[in-house]
Amino acid sequence: MDKRKIFLLAFIIFILGINSIAYGKYVIDYVSTVAKIDIDRTPPKITILEMNNTNTNYEAYANKTHTLTAKIKVIEKNIVENNFNTNNVKILVNKQVQENKIISINKIEEKQDYIIYEVILENILGDGILEIKVNEGTIVDKSNNINEETILATGIKIDNTPPETTFKQKLLESGKVNANITANEGIRAVEGWNISDDKKTLNKEFPSNTSYIFEVTDFAQNTSEVNVKITQATYLNLSYGSYSSSVNWSWKNEENGMCGENQINISEKAPIELMILKQEGTADTDYIRARAYIYTYWGEGSQAISDVYEYRYNHGYKPSENSYSIINKSLTARLDGKYWMFIGAENLNKANKKDMTYKKAIPEEIAKQKLYGISALALELKDYSEYSIIYQIYVKEKGWLEAVSDGEETKLALNKPITAYRITIVPKSEKKYVLNMWNKNIGTNNTK
Repeated sequence: MDKRKIFLLAFIIFILGINSIAYGKYVIDYVSTVAKIDIDRTPPKITILEMNNTNTNYEAYANKTHTLTAKIKVIEKNIVENNFNTNNVKILVNKQVQENKIISINKIEEKQDYIIYEVILENILGDGILEIKVNEGTIVDKSNNINEETILATGIKIDNTPPETTFKQKLLESGKVNANITANEGIRAVEGWNISDDKKTLNKEFPSNTSYIFEVTDFAQNTSEVNVKITQATYLNLSYGSYSSSVNWSWKNEENGMCGENQINISEKAPIELMILKQEGTADTDYIRARAYIYTYWGEGSQAISDVYEYRYNHGYKPSENSYSIINKSLTARLDGKYWMFIGAENLNKANKKDMTYKKAIPEEIAKQKLYGISALALELKDYSEYSIIYQIYVKEKGWLEAVSDGEETKLALNKPITAYRITIVPKSEKKYVLNMWNKNIGTNNTK
């Protein structure tokens, strides 16, 4: 083959090679363009980030009074339809949809691939585990993917039922009483009371008989009233009574501690002319002390004598304005075979009764008005390291006055005698409960 033929053949092969390379480049570019198509097969996702509860220190429990706030995250970068609203966010309690709740939804953060909502819940009724349900199809992306129905666990138990309780008392060898309050569910600790390991039982020792309303609170802040009624204590008790010329003798009512309630219930509401007190039990005999004011017809500086018990008494403070008498060391006279501390006398409103000092007789017109009697009272204990003494008086013109304690003097005025009174001794931790209960009667004629 001559040189010309060889050159021609080589040239043809070269030309054909260039065409193949160009075609190959075209095919490669075509394939690259197809690979850039974006296919999204991941549906939107919804999660809960955190849960807050206004039930401080018991955040795992709530009732209808608490406000619950959930932070919920919607994860999706290609949202085309967003129906995250109250129509699609449901509240479940014990798997049941709650219709009476109050719910608000606020968007608090939005980025390219997520949105965070704040969901605020109030007035959640019922009892059971709280969950938040987001309906299927609430979020739709560009590829028509939708979120599945999502049930979000909150970690909170809704409880709107107050605890059920039982009360028991047990007399101890010391003469004190151990009180037990047992609930059907976990309850909160109470200052001054011991609580069991399972958080269902409270217990406390009481030195004296008493009765008052106590509150027990469960973890969700529901409360139940418990009638704490101590009736077996023998360690420290104060017995007391009173005399009024209208109704004769009245005695401490063991149910409510009142003395003279029969005088409240009559229209005359005559005053207490004579008050008697006696400490009983195994506590120190000088533990309880008293001071009172005796308001008489004869006035300051006068002295008279009891017609029946033949002891002397003075107008004014007994023993003095700034001191107290130890009750069991100031026993005045015997009644029903026992010695008592007597304050006042049974004849303060007796017509023609004379004092020993001025020899003034009470006029009949004055005696009929029954103006005289015990008008102020103060009681104290030997020490207040464990117990408080609480007392309240009833005065004709005002009803029950504010209850006081631990040496405070109670009176309307020194010339306004008492018609009824009541006293109790309780552990210091229980003082607020008694004061709260008794003070509900301020200004009333209530004898309960």
